[in-house]
Amino acid sequence: MDANKTRYQLLLGQDDWGQCLVSGTSLSSLWASAPDDPQATTMTFDTRRQQLRLASRLFEFRGASADLSPDLRRGADVDRYGNIYWIDSSNQKIWVLSVGANTVSEFWPAGCTCGNAGVAEHACPRCGPSVRPQSFQPLATSTTPAAPSYAGLAVTSDHYLIVGNSQPGGFLMFDLFAGGGPMRMRWPSAIALEVFDIAGGSNGGAWILDRAARRLWALDRRFDVVDLSAAAPQAPPAPDLFQPAAGGPLRRRSPAKTPQPIDLTTLVPPVVDPIAVCALPDGSILVLDRCPDQLFSNIYRLSDGLQTGTPVSTSAFQKLVADPAPAVFQLTGHDFAFVPVAGSAASASAPTAGAVLGTLTVAASDGLQSFAFDVSVNGVQLQLEPIADYFPMRQFAGKALVASATQVYYDFSSTWIPLVAQKRPRYQTAAVIQTPTSRPTLLAGAPVRGFFDGRDPGCIWHRIMLDASIPPGTTVTISSRAADDVSSLLATAWEQEPAPYLRGDGTELPFLNPLPPPRNNVPSNGTWELLFQNAVGRYLQIQIAIQSDGRDTPRLRAMRIYYPRFSYPRHYLPACYRDDPVPASFIERYLANVEGFYTVTEDKISAVTMLMDSRSVPTAAIEWLIGWFGVAANANWSESNRRLFIKHAMTLFQYRGCIRGLRMALALVLDACPDEGLFLDPPIENTCNPKTRVVESFQTHQTPAVAFGDPSNLTGLRQVVQSALWQPSQGSDNLNARYDQALNLPAGTVYPIRDPGGALSAPWRQFSGQTLGFVPSATASDQTAWSAFLRRQYGSLAAANLAYLQSWTDFASAPIPIALPPDGQPLLDWFVFESVVLTVGATAHLFTVLLPVPRQSIFDMTEQNRRLGLAQQVIALEKPAHTIGTVKFYYALFQIGMARLGMDTSLEQGSRSPDLMPPMVLGGGYLSESYLAPQFPQDARARQFLGQGRLGAGAQPAGAS
Repeated sequence: MDANKTRYQLLLGQDDWGQCLVSGTSLSSLWASAPDDPQATTMTFDTRRQQLRLASRLFEFRGASADLSPDLRRGADVDRYGNIYWIDSSNQKIWVLSVGANTVSEFWPAGCTCGNAGVAEHACPRCGPSVRPQSFQPLATSTTPAAPSYAGLAVTSDHYLIVGNSQPGGFLMFDLFAGGGPMRMRWPSAIALEVFDIAGGSNGGAWILDRAARRLWALDRRFDVVDLSAAAPQAPPAPDLFQPAAGGPLRRRSPAKTPQPIDLTTLVPPVVDPIAVCALPDGSILVLDRCPDQLFSNIYRLSDGLQTGTPVSTSAFQKLVADPAPAVFQLTGHDFAFVPVAGSAASASAPTAGAVLGTLTVAASDGLQSFAFDVSVNGVQLQLEPIADYFPMRQFAGKALVASATQVYYDFSSTWIPLVAQKRPRYQTAAVIQTPTSRPTLLAGAPVRGFFDGRDPGCIWHRIMLDASIPPGTTVTISSRAADDVSSLLATAWEQEPAPYLRGDGTELPFLNPLPPPRNNVPSNGTWELLFQNAVGRYLQIQIAIQSDGRDTPRLRAMRIYYPRFSYPRHYLPACYRDDPVPASFIERYLANVEGFYTVTEDKISAVTMLMDSRSVPTAAIEWLIGWFGVAANANWSESNRRLFIKHAMTLFQYRGCIRGLRMALALVLDACPDEGLFLDPPIENTCNPKTRVVESFQTHQTPAVAFGDPSNLTGLRQVVQSALWQPSQGSDNLNARYDQALNLPAGTVYPIRDPGGALSAPWRQFSGQTLGFVPSATASDQTAWSAFLRRQYGSLAAANLAYLQSWTDFASAPIPIALPPDGQPLLDWFVFESVVLTVGATAHLFTVLLPVPRQSIFDMTEQNRRLGLAQQVIALEKPAHTIGTVKFYYALFQIGMARLGMDTSLEQGSRSPDLMPPMVLGGGYLSESYLAPQFPQDARARQFLGQGRLGAGAQPAGAS
């Protein structure tokens, strides 16, 4: 409602826009029931921008290209460093594109320098078997082995390269870290295997696709075959060869179970032509069924050897109408590759339902372009949402698609180039939507919008404010019809309203943040306004026609329909100006322009209280509002921190100069997410913010500083004495005896209350600190303080003389003790004076601020120094002028006597915590804070490291021949 009591109806968000109609059906129903119908999805809602726009259209390249044959497929993959490996067209060589030098070289076989001399098992197919360097040699030269035939290639997460080999059956395993020739992993001759494609698994193993037999085999990280058929028939136990001589029950032994693959023909529906496999970060596997006799391919998801959900067809791209629209659109996959989203591996074990796991790119069988999908899993069902990006492939040879952690590559001639989306935005060219044609109702307790209701018969509808982006080349045309009853409304013809214009001063809502700036400095973003010409009646219906050249689209965020019109002629002009309807209508609409100008100003005046509220003050006015407190905002305050300061400024000023005020000021600068609990009494700590401690030095007069939260007060491990501290009530003899025993002195030695000097100085100090809790420090210069202490203690000189059995003429004549006083009140006075008066007097104006170190910056010295500098600035501004503050860090160290469990330490993985063991950086690391041990993938099993393992061939991994 504005200053003239004019209200508005609002369309905002997916629920409101989804109730609008297209050909009599709501948009929300079309989005839910016909997601793949291009005619039903002319409009879509952009949830990221919260805007309604024309639906995207797919730019499809048209050219003369025949379908790629599956025989062109070659195994290819990329390692964690970006090096790409692939099998050449002869199926006898493996090539590598080295990312560092950007050169292509032959990886295997590498001529006569293959490094396999003397190892017959690793015989190079080019050189043949080498002669063993031994005294005895075979008389006949062995035959040259058959030429290899490689098919299928993958790099595992443990950084091994495995290559399928049919001569003989099995595969080669290259250790990409250690280098050298491969290990040959032989496949049992009794089990047929024809490798077509291999994919590295998320657990360090691999998946092997036998396209001819339509089977899928799994290898674990030790390259042992995994049994994927839990229901495989088990042979009955057979009698053991060895039986007990004395007779008895017959011993039987169950034969070893033969691992079984996944039979893809048993899936529902059966796989017809499996052509590619790739693994997801959650441990499942995707299988691409080429479906050669159909227009689209199917993608299956398997988990733990079982099919999960139903297969998803690539026909999902049909809802993105191709441009130009083909007579028949098809998408038959030739290969696919998966790129995970950042951080998906961390939550792979329990992904959030519907969360996007990554992007799946499918290369079309015509070789002209690829198509991308957002991959998610809802329960057990795989979900693929098409992405309307154009991925052209120039001269794609059909070898493969390979994916690194962030990028997909395709083969181009003898090299590989990244697959990059080209900017070819395409959209639907026209759409017409209408507001609902029913009365407002409630459905399941939620309001369902109907006609716009002006409440009063003969309501004059005022204007429309449309928060939108209408770029050049697109138009938004608005028509309206109004009537006092529904039947008349539906029979009324549409009346086109004037074209909306972009307001130069932004939105009419006071102090509302403007929309993002327009692209390319072309005015298109903002609030668009139009004035109703003749919309009169209680009920109103709006029709929005959107036109586009297909290259861009209007984006509608919100629409406000104001009613009833505040009439300037009715309120400010004589009645004669309204006698003739035609001139009166003109004057009404003419003065509505003036009304719109003044009403915006009046609204800002009436809503000026928004500028005084920390929740509603515009971002641009926050500095102005903070200036009312006479404070310059700290440059390190975020916007939320500034609003928090404005709301609680009086609380902060109330405690300024106190410990609590210091903590508030430090939290506003250093805490990651300060909240309201900081200013409550008592304050409520936020678990996401490590607590900043302020330790007043005078509190540590009897107890070590560590007990008050300052573990950095000590420089090393402190000896913990099991016995209790000495108390004056125990008498001087007890203290003397402890001193004799601790320092191994002759019995009867009197404890000195002054530093004895020499060799006894250090032991005396250590004993005093551990036994008394302080080190005596009174000297003749403290005589005045001693006299004042006695005056406070006794009040009268007579009482003091009675306690000390003295005859002092005044308190100034009472000497400060130079030896351990006698038991009773004198001994207690000495103890209190040394432990309290002198200690507090020396530290009354000292305090220490202990800063926590966030986990992510434990070893980031630059960040630590930045936080230290900020804290020092805050302390200098907020502390009382007569105090001295020291700022330093405390660390989560578990050391006896220096830290307290649960308060100064954090229980996690101990020294194995990754936060406590960063890699060693030359010039930036410290001994015992970093390590040189190998990280992933160098820590994989069955590896030999120079200086860590024995030289030689080494033990082969399980499963190797």
